[in-house]
Amino acid sequence: MNLALSGVRLEQWLQARNPRAEQARSGQPAPPYVTGVLGARAAFQGQGRSTAAMLGSLQGTASLWVREGQLSHLVVEASGIDLAETLGLMLSGDRQLPMQCAVMRFVAREGLLRSELGLVDTPDTTVLINGNVSLAQEQLDLQVMAHPKDFSPLSLRSPIRLHGSFSQPQVQLDAGRIGLKVLAAAALAAITPLAAVIPLIDPGGATTQGCEQALQRLRSARTGQPAPAAPGKP
Repeated sequence: MNLALSGVRLEQWLQARNPRAEQARSGQPAPPYVTGVLGARAAFQGQGRSTAAMLGSLQGTASLWVREGQLSHLVVEASGIDLAETLGLMLSGDRQLPMQCAVMRFVAREGLLRSELGLVDTPDTTVLINGNVSLAQEQLDLQVMAHPKDFSPLSLRSPIRLHGSFSQPQVQLDAGRIGLKVLAAAALAAITPLAAVIPLIDPGGATTQGCEQALQRLRSARTGQPAPAAPGKP
């Protein structure tokens, strides 16, 4: 199977609306939590006499990306469990943040999709996503780790785990790893391998450049050295 997906408007596909957005508070229709143009590419091989058997033997790769995307600031802060900023946004009104990079790549082995790269970068926070999705057992086990670019006095910064069956997924905090330093170490430990995966994804030049800059910032935070300036900037 060689599959390609392009031109999918997320705001038309995902119907959830944001009643706390600034537009909704001013009497305008509530905007979606996420917008942008979704694209994907996948190449799989599988065999079997049923759909379940074919999915259980699946081998290959899949990449997804979002161009010209925006994401709810409230959702971004909630992913980092930033209590202070989340409360402030609920009181003052949510707004959209541009997604400077939004990509994900999976490698499939015997029906198990393992994340090689999951990255969403906004001006406020960089979010890393990793874990597995089992097509054979219809189970998922993903971890979301937020790396904020600002300081907050009330932030737990715990990884968020999304696991369980496709029909009944569960969300829970990783209570044993709550703390900014632990999260930063866990998120930054995988930065070097991630950089090698970006050229394998083809979301377009601007998005690729944004992803490379996000990874460079995270790498610089780990080493304590300043990130190099973007081309054309001081």
